[in-house]
Amino acid sequence: MAIMTDYTNGAAFLIASDGTKLDGPVLDGVIVQKCSAHYAGGIALINANLHLKNSSIIGCGSINGPAIYTQGKVDLLFDSGRIIDSTSYISGAVYINPSANLVFKNVTFEDNIQKFSNSYLEHEWRHSGAAVTVADYNSAPKVNVVMVFEKCYFYLSSK
Repeated sequence: MAIMTDYTNGAAFLIASDGTKLDGPVLDGVIVQKCSAHYAGGIALINANLHLKNSSIIGCGSINGPAIYTQGKVDLLFDSGRIIDSTSYISGAVYINPSANLVFKNVTFEDNIQKFSNSYLEHEWRHSGAAVTVADYNSAPKVNVVMVFEKCYFYLSSK
């Protein structure tokens, strides 16, 4: 993994690699709460892997940054946890750009309503996706995303 100083990606965790070898940590029992950065409210993954276990991301959203932001080739396994109220103006709880393998097992997505914005009205992908938004730029490399949801729950509470 690379050592970086970055003030725009990953408010709680920035996990990055140079892209030659996908590597990354296992985070078990982590609670990320009320974090915000320009491009990732909670966790930014850039050409990296992450195994997130028994963890929660709560209230981690910003203008452009949802709970989890991916860039480049990313492998994410989220095994048991919750993402609550963690969206942005451009995406739902998870933003994928442009290539990722994501597996969510027993994850609850709660109250992740994408914030409304009048910006970029011509880009549909910027205005949809409460749980996951896949970016489809005309100038980006081919989008290659694999998503698996096993025993996941998606709902809006009555708060």
